[in-house]
Amino acid sequence: MRHHAPRPLNDAVIHEQDLRGALGTPGAEDTPGLAALRATLTERFAGRLPEDASLGLHGEAWSWTTGPEPRTVVRAPGFEPARGLISRRSAARLTSWTERGDLAPYLDAFAVLGALPEHDLREWAGRVRTRPSWAAPAG
Repeated sequence: MRHHAPRPLNDAVIHEQDLRGALGTPGAEDTPGLAALRATLTERFAGRLPEDASLGLHGEAWSWTTGPEPRTVVRAPGFEPARGLISRRSAARLTSWTERGDLAPYLDAFAVLGALPEHDLREWAGRVRTRPSWAAPAG
């Protein structure tokens, strides 16, 4: 197991989110396990980029760039950047988050765990909400 380091944890986190999305049950979007997965896959993602890449990925609680002032900037809500890094977002969805520049030269790098889906996955409709629909109202 030590040889495979975080792989069992990564599999558990990825498939938990797949199941949550399919069942419409949000949660576990800001856990130490997800942070570890994101770190591992960001490293793999970076290794798949062209040498001259100038890219920044930004979520609400996490950011990563190839260097200062990236030419291409992708900004997504919630933990969507993590889902993008695990090949769970379509090229169209990833491109829709592009705030600046051209993401096309980097799309293949997002296929860290296999081909990107042709269509967006059907997950709970309120993915970008900060409070699940079943939670008591704030205040």
